[in-house]
Amino acid sequence: MDNHIRIFDNLFQSNISKFQNLTSKSYIIRNDNEKNSYLPMVQEIRELFGKEGEIFSKSIGTHPDFFGIENTNEYQYICSLFVDISGSTKLALKYSLDKVKLYKNAIISSAIEIFRAFDGHIHRIQGDAVLVYFGHKELEKSDAIINAINAASLMQYFNATTLKKFFESENLEPLKIRIGIDFGDDSSVLWSKYGIDGINEITSTSIHTDLASKFQNKAPSNKIMIGENINKYLDIPKKFRSIKIEKNNGVDVEKRYILNTNNLGRYSMEVFEWEKYLNSFSMLPPFSTENEQFYSPRDLKIRCWIIDEKNQDKYEYIERGSALKKEMNLLFKLEIYNQCLEFKNIKWRVVNYGEEAKKDKELEFEMNQYEGYQYCNQKTAYTGLHFMECYLYDINDKIICHDSFGLFINDNNREVRKLGIED
Repeated sequence: MDNHIRIFDNLFQSNISKFQNLTSKSYIIRNDNEKNSYLPMVQEIRELFGKEGEIFSKSIGTHPDFFGIENTNEYQYICSLFVDISGSTKLALKYSLDKVKLYKNAIISSAIEIFRAFDGHIHRIQGDAVLVYFGHKELEKSDAIINAINAASLMQYFNATTLKKFFESENLEPLKIRIGIDFGDDSSVLWSKYGIDGINEITSTSIHTDLASKFQNKAPSNKIMIGENINKYLDIPKKFRSIKIEKNNGVDVEKRYILNTNNLGRYSMEVFEWEKYLNSFSMLPPFSTENEQFYSPRDLKIRCWIIDEKNQDKYEYIERGSALKKEMNLLFKLEIYNQCLEFKNIKWRVVNYGEEAKKDKELEFEMNQYEGYQYCNQKTAYTGLHFMECYLYDINDKIICHDSFGLFINDNNREVRKLGIED
């Protein structure tokens, strides 16, 4: 992932350089003269995940959908993300306060830029923690959740590469970053003003926003903890989820629930395996290429287009940048960039996940009619994260290499848990 490490290295270094001469400002997103701009690295991330146009939010505090709230209440869904960055206080043992502030500001600012790249809204900065909202009235709920898990995954990747390298170069232990994410549907999130005249804020009242913070606290170091509603809405494959294990008197104990009471019921939590998730992208190189002669996207890559038969047109679907609706016609193509990659045959295979595909017994099947072709056609059908796989064979019918392309499908009509009492 050398090219993507470069993006994050540049992002961090740019923030260090930007704050080099600042000695009196606290954490900021942008100063007034830069309000409508953002770092070029943010645009690179947006393009990588198919984000078009300007970033959603250029401010901190009140969510842009609710600037007009006075003495009223509004209900609207939100996906809340809470990230806590621990370990930066050790900088104070080695550097002057000016230097500590410089590095901490660069770390927080880089995190902010990553979240903004996925249209997150920075609601609050609390020391070394940040509360981010994903979602707005013009965005599908599934896309808000996808943005949150993609942003969280890249934040952990940023810490595992750029920040780890920086702290090790300073002979300091790497940071420990924990992230919690949860989703509250329209009836479960109340937006209103708190405080008195001149001293107030507009924020969300929702157990799911509160739980995002608790999930962060429960997450293992450098991991992401997701609430039950995240999986209920997206139906994430089990290979990207795991149960947290804690030691109790030397015995492994599963921690499945954040709530487990008679009056509130149960509400589950799971670790989102961000490393496995990022490693399954066709457009991202694998973390390790030691045993791989050919791999995507260096030597080959699957691309996908949505076919608009009505207008006789097609447009590209960027892998896992958003969710596709059901009954959409797709064209997959295998592009080969390495002329040394010689093959005799190609086979395509669909791997579906989720309850809907399982119910119809359509979890895995071969696309036999497209054997030998560098393309295949398929239609979206089931909610979940699914994969189109492509295998290349040599003259002895032995697999040379393979690639897989992941896509989210969602009709945005999902049942999720509603905790507490509704008005």
